[in-house]
Amino acid sequence: KIARGKNIIFNIIRHTDNTKITGDEYSITQIFANLIDNAIKYTNEGKIEIFIDRNFNNKLFIKVTDSGIGISENYLPQMYSPFSQEEQGYTRSYEGNGLGLALVKKYCELNNAEIFVDSVKGKGTTFTIIFNLN
Repeated sequence: KIARGKNIIFNIIRHTDNTKITGDEYSITQIFANLIDNAIKYTNEGKIEIFIDRNFNNKLFIKVTDSGIGISENYLPQMYSPFSQEEQGYTRSYEGNGLGLALVKKYCELNNAEIFVDSVKGKGTTFTIIFNLN
């Protein structure tokens, strides 16, 4: 609904029907709620896509890709630190307390999942979550 209001294309692309995993429902929901909320917040035009598939080890992976503002290479090392945001101070462009990605990282650890990020400033970001439990 919010993506539609910003005229952002939102697609879910599923390449597997085998999407069952064992994990904590609340924390897994929070992983994707935070990643998708961030994708919408930091994308002003273009698209957001969710890819769902299994890799060569039959592990479920999900990619959240956006064409948003991206993350600078310099900020990537502290991206998962609590209360951390790339833009600091009172003049920053986006709201938030800087806890979303820190929580996502912890929730991934709790569910034996790995998180990877690929981002280019000004071009967009892709977060990949790989679940190591089937």
